[in-house]
Amino acid sequence: MATFDLNAIVTQKSEVAPGLIILRVAPDEWELPEFKPGQFTVLGLPGSAKRCDMCEPEETPANPDKILRRAYSIASGSKEKEYLEFYIKLVHSGTLTPRLFALNVGDRVYLSPKMTGMFTLSEVPEEKNIILFATGTGVAPYMSMLRSSVINNENRKYAVVHGALNSQDLGYRSELETIERFSSNFTYIPVVSETDKEPVPWQGMRGF
Repeated sequence: MATFDLNAIVTQKSEVAPGLIILRVAPDEWELPEFKPGQFTVLGLPGSAKRCDMCEPEETPANPDKILRRAYSIASGSKEKEYLEFYIKLVHSGTLTPRLFALNVGDRVYLSPKMTGMFTLSEVPEEKNIILFATGTGVAPYMSMLRSSVINNENRKYAVVHGALNSQDLGYRSELETIERFSSNFTYIPVVSETDKEPVPWQGMRGF
């Protein structure tokens, strides 16, 4: 059996809705490097790792002696030094996400010490207002941006337009509503497409 450098530990796992989780991962005996809000890094698990019950059987079993890696946007703020947070959707026929969904608090996982990506606000002039559009887990990098700067930057206005099939899939909705309540420069616009399936009539924006 091959050995892997599973250099991080799951410190929190929250189910947003069936097939959607927020995962916090902390480095074990190493420090997180600096990164820019909007960047991504890599999570990994060996092919021998357990898959969750909701997933489909693998058509071709993963090599147990190979580590499976995928890139995920960072949702935590850049000032957070204890952990990285990820917003992950289950791909039922996927290779890595069924294994990530089987993780529990205390389990080990590979976390790349390198953060990269050009999807940041670095080149946006300070005086420009910003509208951020996302569907599903695409809101993750925006959470990192907002957690890092919106509260402390009154020079611009921010808006997040977040679409999902139904309201339970609007990850981070409570936090975004709280930011809107306490920040004069932030607007949150959730949009639901399958309003006929809502248990309570949806009063917000609707459509795609």
